[in-house]
Amino acid sequence: MSDLVANGKVVYTFFAQHPQKYYARAQLYVYSKCLADHALQHRWMAFMDADEFFVLKDGTPDLPALLRDYEDFGGLAVNWQLFGSSGHLTRPLNSTVRAYTACVPVDADENRHVKTIASLQHVLRPIDPHHFSYKAGKFAVNTDSLPVRGPLAAHAVNSRLVINHYVTKSLEEFHAKTRRGSAMSNKKTIHFFQSIEAQATEFCPPPAEPLGASR
Repeated sequence: MSDLVANGKVVYTFFAQHPQKYYARAQLYVYSKCLADHALQHRWMAFMDADEFFVLKDGTPDLPALLRDYEDFGGLAVNWQLFGSSGHLTRPLNSTVRAYTACVPVDADENRHVKTIASLQHVLRPIDPHHFSYKAGKFAVNTDSLPVRGPLAAHAVNSRLVINHYVTKSLEEFHAKTRRGSAMSNKKTIHFFQSIEAQATEFCPPPAEPLGASR
């Protein structure tokens, strides 16, 4: 990541503290600050984590081309596809998308979660890390153009676009993640890791060109 910051492709901002009203919800402060500082510079803004990767599924050449189909809406709600550790106890040498291929079935309840690509002319503020409020008459939709009005869709839709969410990675990385803590004070234990492992019974081949953070 440091090389991307150095060449100007990534703008990194460190927040040492945040207003008291955002206590235990630092992630929402960062989202709000990002909107306030950068909304006028862009048409769309995706709100996602470093362990989440966009994957185009329908042959659309790139994300801007896909988003043109949703410009009349408040935002695009993109479903998760959760991945487990694929048996890795320590951090693997190859890339995230190559190392982790054991995934949770598409119709699992956890995959109903969405992350938002917000239309900056319509969005108002984050409600939680998954969904936002919008100007009157506007709302988020999934890629089937059906309304998604909360953090969970009625069912997972991933025929055009999905977020591969490498939620645990290896056991070593999971423990490191829990030690760092959560920007929303959501504490995960080894029981969460074990639950994902039990559900990650399917094989999801590595995407050819994921859109997201690297390792």
